[in-house]
Amino acid sequence: MFATEDDFVQWFEGWHWLTSELSCTRCGSLNTYRVKAGKPMPYLC
Repeated sequence: MFATEDDFVQWFEGWHWLTSELSCTRCGSLNTYRVKAGKPMPYLC
């Protein structure tokens, strides 16, 4: 369905976070950042 994992991540982020604010999926914090090697959880708060 997606050519690369990055294509999927871009689609998922656009679908999951409909607003421009990235939030933690566990606690809802808006103070998040992306972790490059953060599999399976690529975001930390």
